[in-house]
Parts: sequence; structure tokens; C-alpha cells
Amino acid sequence: MKINKTDRIQHIQRLFESNPDVFDFNKPEVLEISAKGSKRVTAVLPLLHHNVYGETVLFINEKIENEDLKEFRYGWELSQRQRKLGVSSRFLTAFDKQHKPEPPYNNISTDPYHHHYEIGNKVLRTETFVQSLEDVITILRDYIISGDPYHSNHRFI
Repeated sequence: MKINKTDRIQHIQRLFESNPDVFDFNKPEVLEISAKGSKRVTAVLPLLHHNVYGETVLFINEKIENEDLKEFRYGWELSQRQRKLGVSSRFLTAFDKQHKPEPPYNNISTDPYHHHYEIGNKVLRTETFVQSLEDVITILRDYIISGDPYHSNHRFI
């Protein structure tokens, strides 16, 4: 499917607006969807309050090349609205499409798709079936609605 940055920004906006059971519409100061340079679309979408983690966001970073979604990272992170946090301090989990052929990253059978599964550690990765933003929203919906914490042994394969 051919995509461009403008269409992708509009798609992310529609996903945000059509998922009131996942996203918090009362934090417009957190919401950010924009093009970065000639190839990137980034977004920070505020999620509804989580019983364990409190205020969290869905961080989106996509690379579009030749009208194709070449790479992405969809991360569940603690919000930085009230205070800045370091990368590892805010990181809960993430799903990527990013080819890494060199060791130690070349052991994932679902490469380039993978799941960064350890809270606070963006390096470790494992196999995953997750291949779209819609998949990630479905997963986050389960955590937001249930209020259950994410655990590093949770797998999406």
C-alpha cells in the first residue's frame, strides 16, 4: 500500500479520535502528530489513566521511504507532561519494524518485526506477531481497560 506523510498523519489522527476507550482526549497539550524532516512521522498520543503506571503515552516514530512504511517504533511510555524522564526511566515496552542483521540482534525469527519486552531496557528484543499500529492499539487497549500491569514475560507471538 502506497502512503505519504500527510496521509499517515491523518490516519494516526483518525485512529486517535476513533479509540476513546484507549486515548485521553482531555490532554490536548500532550497530543502531538507531525512530520519530521523528509522521511519521518512522529506522534505522542496520550493514553487513558492506567491503574499501575498512571499517565502514559503511545510514542510513534515511523520512517516512510518511496511511499512505503520502511521502519517503525511504537512504544508505551510513561508521560513526560509533568516531569522529564530519561529514555530507560519512561520505557515500558515497544514494538519495532527495524532490520538489524548484526549480532547480537540477528537472532529474531520475525526480523524485522520485534518486541522490546523488558521494562526500562530498549535493547533486549524477541519475536512478535505485531506488524501494525492497529495491533499495538489493540494490545494497549487490553492493558488500559483491565488496569493490569505489563510484565516483561508477556509475549505477543
